Amino acid sequence: NAEETVFGQWVAIATANIAGQAVIDTMTFQVGWIIRITELTTLSSQLKLRSVFSRQDLIVFNMTVENIALTDKWAVVKVDVEDARKNPIIHVQMEKTLFPPGKSNVQASSEIPLSAETGLANASAAPFTAAPESGGRPYSPPVFTTFTIAEKDIAITGIKLSASSIFQGETLGIEVTVLNKGN
Repeated sequence: NAEETVFGQWVAIATANIAGQAVIDTMTFQVGWIIRITELTTLSSQLKLRSVFSRQDLIVFNMTVENIALTDKWAVVKVDVEDARKNPIIHVQMEKTLFPPGKSNVQASSEIPLSAETGLANASAAPFTAAPESGGRPYSPPVFTTFTIAEKDIAITGIKLSASSIFQGETLGIEVTVLNKGN
């Protein structure tokens, strides 16, 4: 298991004898996935944290990406979603995104298709060296999250007016009864 055995902070120590005098040099470095997605969450179209969506809703995939290199790195970020029946319903690919050293935040969005099965959906996101279809390799393993696709079934079952006629400038009260038969 490379992550447990090899990943972490390493220190290299070199010793040399120069003209009878011991010289020591040290170097500290980090071993790990060069580019990795550390967090994947789902947001509404208003960019608020959300975990329940209806068909045809816009879903935003919010990702925290970490680059442990000392230089900027290019990556292709791929997001895939399967619905409750394991049918692929969303594929978003962010082409050639430049990630500076440290943590960055990126977002990709898509609409939940009308054909999506309701229930628990699974999303995965992974960074690649290039587009996978052109031979790109993953920089790191994918990260996963889930969200719910809910049935939208809302009906107006009644409307009551406070008066049957009014004059200009008067206030009319309107009471609307709504029934939510969805999940």
